[in-house]
Amino acid sequence: MNGILIVVRGILNKTDRSNSRQFWREIIIELSQIDYGAEIPELDDAFLDMWSDHYYAISKILMPDSDFLEIGTGFGVLATGIARLSGQRCFTVEHPSRSYFTSRSYLDFLTSNSVHITGSDLTQGLPFKTESFSVIYLCDVIEHLFFHDIKTLLDEIFRVLKPDGKLIISTPNLNRFGNIIRIVCGYSPNPPLYAESCGKTFGHIREFAPKELSHILSLHGLKTQSCNFGLNPSFSSEAFGSENIFSKNQSQWIHRINRVLSILFPTLGDEIYLLGQKESN
Repeated sequence: MNGILIVVRGILNKTDRSNSRQFWREIIIELSQIDYGAEIPELDDAFLDMWSDHYYAISKILMPDSDFLEIGTGFGVLATGIARLSGQRCFTVEHPSRSYFTSRSYLDFLTSNSVHITGSDLTQGLPFKTESFSVIYLCDVIEHLFFHDIKTLLDEIFRVLKPDGKLIISTPNLNRFGNIIRIVCGYSPNPPLYAESCGKTFGHIREFAPKELSHILSLHGLKTQSCNFGLNPSFSSEAFGSENIFSKNQSQWIHRINRVLSILFPTLGDEIYLLGQKESN
């Protein structure tokens, strides 16, 4: 039986190594069949298009050639996809208070895809030896942390990165076009004052402008190598500001305008995709 499973996994790995938006779309759909012990978002075409674009953008930044670390497992999409594409083992950490951390089907799926998950509170550091990884993914996580916890985490990332190791960050862009519209209308671009919680984790607490993020990384020995931007239409209407001030139709128009504006002014994009490198002493 084990021999059959190894052969099947080998076949899957060979067919999974073609990176594309369709690849990420299929990963999301596949993972939606798992029992997370919690409600998952509705997988309509808009959702699938939006998040397959997002993960595809992350995957194009850098592909690891050895064991890598992903911080903040979530539903497991990025960890599974990068592990399949690279053929490398993924070590990932998630707060043990999240409901899916105790889901057997979730844990079994990750293990079967060379993803090794550890329960860890990021405010207490990372449970790995110094200089363990050449590549670390910190995607859609930093905006969920209080600033003193961000400082702790970035110090830990510097510690566990190997010399010249790479850090990939994705996070919402504080300077996005939707936030400019909020300011013009008299609203705040800040996340809600009282962030929603899930287990012992929180919704968006703090967002960053591109140069601000690069500066913060530099304070922790991480030099920005590249910074790109992407579009995410949900950022115009969901609770990433103090109030949901835009209707669905208004949000669609904001996104259409931004598709044009972001060609001329990329820094108005909704999402930041940053590649940093550990500076050598």
